[in-house]
Amino acid sequence: MSVSELDVFNYFLTFSSLILGLGVTCLLDGMSKLIQNRKFLRIYWVHLVWALTIVLLQLEYWWSQWRIVSSVSEWTLLLFVVHILPVVILFLASDLIFPHSLIESEIELDFEEYYYSNIRTWIFVLLGSYLIIVGLQQILIGREEILSLNNAFRVSGIGIAALLYWSRNRILHSALSLFSLMLLVSYILTFSFSPLA
Repeated sequence: MSVSELDVFNYFLTFSSLILGLGVTCLLDGMSKLIQNRKFLRIYWVHLVWALTIVLLQLEYWWSQWRIVSSVSEWTLLLFVVHILPVVILFLASDLIFPHSLIESEIELDFEEYYYSNIRTWIFVLLGSYLIIVGLQQILIGREEILSLNNAFRVSGIGIAALLYWSRNRILHSALSLFSLMLLVSYILTFSFSPLA
C-alpha cells in the first residue's frame, strides 16, 4: 500500500492545524474573558498588543505552511520536528499570555503587573525561539537562502525579543511592542499576500 504525497501533506498539515487551533482558542477565550470581567481588571495596552501579535503570528504561520509542507517530497522525523516545534511554541505563548484566573469571575487583576512579573521573560524566550526555529524550518524545508529578506525580518524580531527579555523599561516595551506589530504587519503584507498555488 503506497502513501501518496497528498496523504502525507494532509497528515502533517492537519496535525499542526489542530495545535494552532488550540492556540487561537486560548487567545480568543482570554480576550472574551477580558471583556466579560473588564470591571475587575486593570488592562495594560502593551499586553494586548502582544496578544494581537501572537494571533497574527499564528495566522501567518498557518498560511505559510501550505507552501512549506507541500514542497517536501520525503519526510523524516527531523523535518517533522522542525515543522511542529513552531506550532508548539505558539501554543505555549497563546496559553501564557492570558492568566488562567480570568476564568474565575470577579478576581481583580492588574495586567501591567502580570505582564512584567509573570510572563515577560517567558513570552520573549518563546517568541525569540519561534523566530529562530521558523528560520531553520525555512532553510531546511522551504530551501530558503540564509541571507534573505525573510531572515532579515526574523533577525530583527529576535533582537527585539532579546532586548525585551532583559529590559523592564516600560517606555522601551511600549515602543517596541508597537514597532514589532508594525514589523509583523509589513512582513505579512510583503510575503503572505500572494495567493496559494
